[in-house]
Amino acid sequence: MGSHLKTLKALSETSHNLYVPGHTKPTENITGLVDRNLEATQGILSDVYGLLDEPRTSEQVQAQLCTSYGLDLDVVQQYYLIHTTVMAYLGHLHEEKKITAELKDNTLRWKRA
Repeated sequence: MGSHLKTLKALSETSHNLYVPGHTKPTENITGLVDRNLEATQGILSDVYGLLDEPRTSEQVQAQLCTSYGLDLDVVQQYYLIHTTVMAYLGHLHEEKKITAELKDNTLRWKRA
């Protein structure tokens, strides 16, 4: 997640004739796309942090995020793809020392630092 944020910042400081994003059509101006990505990423980080007002497992965080974003995971591959993404957000918040991880009863739980 940290590298994603660094990449977005670096992109915002470039000046090229054409940008070819991975999930949309080529564009001559990347500013709006970078801004929307930064806003979405920061919003999700805030939502994850907000869920950790009490200790929660990664699965609990994922379930609550999916519910709040209106996602209905019905394929195992979707579950694991989203899980990897949620873990990236949790990992970033942990690296930033905004949350901590605790092991209790053989279960990993995240909470605000």
